[in-house]
Amino acid sequence: MSLFIIRLSLACSLLTSERMPTVAEFAFVQPHLEFVSRAIEIMGDNEGLSSKHPIENQLQTLRRDYVELTQAPLSSAGHIFLYLDSVTVQEAMRLNREHQRRLEVIAQLHPGRNSISVEQDITRELYRAWDALDDAKRCSFSIGYRRRGLARLREMLGDDAFQRGEMPFPLPRGESWE
Repeated sequence: MSLFIIRLSLACSLLTSERMPTVAEFAFVQPHLEFVSRAIEIMGDNEGLSSKHPIENQLQTLRRDYVELTQAPLSSAGHIFLYLDSVTVQEAMRLNREHQRRLEVIAQLHPGRNSISVEQDITRELYRAWDALDDAKRCSFSIGYRRRGLARLREMLGDDAFQRGEMPFPLPRGESWE
C-alpha cells in the first residue's frame, strides 16, 4: 500500500472520528486532510488549515461541516439556477423588500386584518428563498456557506422544483393592498 493511500485513509479517519491527533500526526496528514476536504466540498480551493490556529478547533470545524453538509447539494447544483444572474437575484430581493415595507405601512393603517399578516408571512418566506439562492451563487462566500444556501433553498422549494431550477415569483400573487 502506498504512503499516499495510507495518508488519505488517516485523513478520512480523522475527519469521521472524534479522536484528536497529535501535532506530529496532524502535520503528517494535513495536506491530505485538505485534499479530502476539498474533494467532498467542505473546504474550498482558497481555504486551508493553518499551523497558527489550534489543531482541535480546525478539526472540530471540519468535522462539524462534514456532518452538516453530508445531505447538502454539491456546489455544482447551483448551476441549475444559472439562468438567474446576480443582478436578477438582487432585483428580486429589492422588489420583495419594497413590498414588505408597503405591507408594514398597510398593516399599521389596518390593524387586525389577518389577510395582511398572512401576506407578510408569505412575502418573508419568498425573500428567504431568494436570499438562499443569493448565498448559493456568491463565489466570494466559502463553499460550505454556498452549499448551506443550496440546502436551505432545496428545503424551501422541494426536491422537484429544486431539480428543475424553478424559483417562485419574488412577490405573493394574491390580493393587492395598494
